[in-house]
Amino acid sequence: MKKILIFISVILLNANNFDEAKQAYIHMDYSKAYKLFMQECNNKNAKACNYIGVLYENGLGVKANTKKALEFYKKGCESYSEACVNLGSLQLQLGNKKEANKAFNKACKMGYKMACSLIKKD
Repeated sequence: MKKILIFISVILLNANNFDEAKQAYIHMDYSKAYKLFMQECNNKNAKACNYIGVLYENGLGVKANTKKALEFYKKGCESYSEACVNLGSLQLQLGNKKEANKAFNKACKMGYKMACSLIKKD
């Protein structure tokens, strides 16, 4: 029973960290959002990894860094379709059509319908 309570407490704590990070992001406290999203990303939270990618891509609270944005979008894309769309969009901006299509295709397979229309046929 103790193990179950500890597990539930950890889940609730992580949910609170993500929610707090999201609130910081909404209120444009990007440094705080970065710190909290990074903690969550390190705990395999794909949505948090996506947010870290957004922060790096747009230089919000961190120095803009396309390479790091790609890295975190890829982490998020492992299980979060929106991260795949962001990854694909950034790859497309960089001229990497093949990589963009891979990301859009993965998002499409995850059920993100808009991504299906973004896949370019050769």
